Amino acid sequence: MLKGIISLLLVALSAQLFAQDKIEILDAESGLAIDRVQVVIYKDGGFKALQSDVNGQVKLPDKEFDSLHFIHPAYLDKRIDREKSSESWWVVYLEPAVSQLPDFVFKGYSKKKTPNAGPAKIERITQRDVNLYAPQTSADLLGINDHVFIQKSQLGGGSPMIRGFSANSVLLVVDGVRINNAIFREGNLHNVILIDPNLVVETDLLFGPGSVIHGSDALGGVFAFQTRKPALSDQANKMLYKGNLVLKGSSANRENSWHVDFNIGKDKWASLSSISISNFNDLRMGAYGPDFYLRPEFVETRGFTDTVITNPDPRIQYFTAYSQINLAQKFRFRPDSLTLIDFQTTYTTSSPVPRYDRLTQYRNGIPRYATWQYGPQNWLFNALNYKRTLHHKLASEFELKASWQNIQESREERRFGDLEFQRRTENVQFFNVNLEFEKDLPKGVLFYGIEQIWNLVKSKGLATILDSNISFPISSRYPDGSTWGSSAAYLMLKSQVSRKVQFTGGLRYTHVYLEAPFENSAYSFYFDNLRLEKGAFNASAGLDVQTGRQSNLSLHLATGFRAPNIDDIGKIFDSEPGKVVVPNSDLQPEYVYSADLGYRGRIGSSFRLQANVFVNYLEKVITRGNFSLNGADSLNYNGELLQIQSLINNESGLIYGIELNGRYLFNPRWQAEGALNYMQGETSEGIPFRHVTPLFGKLAVNYVQSQLKLTLYGLVQGELSYDELAPSEQNKPDLYLPDANGLPYAPSWWTLNLKGTYSMSKSLHLSSGIENILNKRYRPYSSGITAPGLNFYFGIRTAF
Repeated sequence: MLKGIISLLLVALSAQLFAQDKIEILDAESGLAIDRVQVVIYKDGGFKALQSDVNGQVKLPDKEFDSLHFIHPAYLDKRIDREKSSESWWVVYLEPAVSQLPDFVFKGYSKKKTPNAGPAKIERITQRDVNLYAPQTSADLLGINDHVFIQKSQLGGGSPMIRGFSANSVLLVVDGVRINNAIFREGNLHNVILIDPNLVVETDLLFGPGSVIHGSDALGGVFAFQTRKPALSDQANKMLYKGNLVLKGSSANRENSWHVDFNIGKDKWASLSSISISNFNDLRMGAYGPDFYLRPEFVETRGFTDTVITNPDPRIQYFTAYSQINLAQKFRFRPDSLTLIDFQTTYTTSSPVPRYDRLTQYRNGIPRYATWQYGPQNWLFNALNYKRTLHHKLASEFELKASWQNIQESREERRFGDLEFQRRTENVQFFNVNLEFEKDLPKGVLFYGIEQIWNLVKSKGLATILDSNISFPISSRYPDGSTWGSSAAYLMLKSQVSRKVQFTGGLRYTHVYLEAPFENSAYSFYFDNLRLEKGAFNASAGLDVQTGRQSNLSLHLATGFRAPNIDDIGKIFDSEPGKVVVPNSDLQPEYVYSADLGYRGRIGSSFRLQANVFVNYLEKVITRGNFSLNGADSLNYNGELLQIQSLINNESGLIYGIELNGRYLFNPRWQAEGALNYMQGETSEGIPFRHVTPLFGKLAVNYVQSQLKLTLYGLVQGELSYDELAPSEQNKPDLYLPDANGLPYAPSWWTLNLKGTYSMSKSLHLSSGIENILNKRYRPYSSGITAPGLNFYFGIRTAF
């Protein structure tokens, strides 16, 4: 096996070194190919001009030349002298000119939609970023962005936070299809790790409400993943064969991951097959930091007896190990020049994923749980996309997207010393159909469409007595047979008002309906069925103005909403020690009204600055609070008398903050960059919002050469005192370090990291790095697991 891999790498390397006759021109920030670049070849006092194709490539007539000059109106000119420059000439990166006005609209699933979607703030994580930072999961992939904060309750998880929102208030999209379903919860949510990071080619991040395009849930932002598509052959009678191989390993959790995909295609059809297997062992934390985070003991079960075992190495976080498999099969069919059809089926499954934060809870001096884990998570995703170019007065392009998803997840728990093993299982059938038209206008483009979503939730509870193997039903997490759906119509316009001014605006109406049957519930409620039907109008409008040759100013106004789903309105579960959450039949949708003022530009010739100030005003904010049921404030749940809570609507709330990015170019190879995020947020009653993060940021020094990129960077998080924590966080003393008064708080921390990539050829890339160089012991805000200690990693990515 090893000899085969080495042989494959040597073949790929030699093929590039000795048969290279093309130049590939890429965007230095996004890594995307740039077409229509004028390439001037100077040789022996003369010159010849060529132009890059749609793949950003130029075929050289002769490998001998004196210099190359690259010219494009949206990019800074670049010149490579063959004798004087040490840069590779077969892969060239051009720096974008900041004065370029952005091209429109964020949807996250069309190649012609660029990262800067008019006035709305949108950033893109590219394949180059993934190669450099080597994320283990798609949650880590989102954490590459300097303005996204990742919370983790266990190693097999990751809940992205953006502008004070998270979980079911942030929308996940894969290839244009929403992933959020009827049981996405208000608490930290980890479904994003089901997406295969090795198959993601770029990820667009929309900051602020995205409800005009995507409907409910897109309050804080949208994370839109674009995965690899099958490639067609560019020659009618020639079969295209190609693929990718990725190998990765890490020391802190002894990661062992590999990925391979293979593409076969002709001019009218293509197929892409992919598999990824990832194995992670128990995570080792840092050596230097608070002893509070150590894992001094854990529970071991022998037969039917639970025993507390002293941990021989308290820095090892037993139990955090898990594994995951991602499979994908995709097809592309182009029957004619006007039609493109894509179909994909992907399947993700995992081992059981231990919930580390629950396993470290204590009650009366002994561990609260012997077992608490998510059962194997299974996600089946099927999507059909039909796109056709039209020549009609009402539309220039028509696109139909239809998808079906099946999600299976479960929670398995057993209390310490108790023989009753409980398992609650959920299955969600999720259907989505979207019909969209695009019309090119003289000075812009118009999008309009309709969408239908329907979810069916099946939920069961079963307990088994281990020593007798007797099983019996228990309360389910959700009402079995619940449904949730929405119907919507929307439109969005982009208009180039003048050479320096761009306008975008949109409108959407969404009708949401929900039904949850409670007549067979294990608990007595004052209702048998819950029904909810609500409609909401959402709008957005913004201007992007070129204020100077090197600067742009933008203003974006938008509204968003989130309708209660089955998790909000029908769930029964123990949210934290001593608390149980029950349904609230009076829960209403929550709304946000957002304003974003942005600036991006150059100061002098070397410094770039981007700044965004945002304000979110929320109405009918959904938060967790004390509640009563049938006149009682406590409920016997799993043999314990717990205080009753429920999700309730507060009157209003405010979240505001600032995001800063700066980059200083010392010379073409050396640069420094930094980012800072500061936000505040609380309800009208003065209660802090749970997902408003502490101050966090990054400072980096980068070295960039055509084949080599190195970054030395520090990450930092500020402190949140006990009084600054949300009440739900104050009630988690097992997660947070105690202050001088013994009250939980989130301490500040910082780390130092070194990462790099080296492109041995166009097809062979090596990545390596050292994370947490100082081996610090720390825990990111709201996380239940301590961060990795000193970590060495190495990766190989090759195309064949």
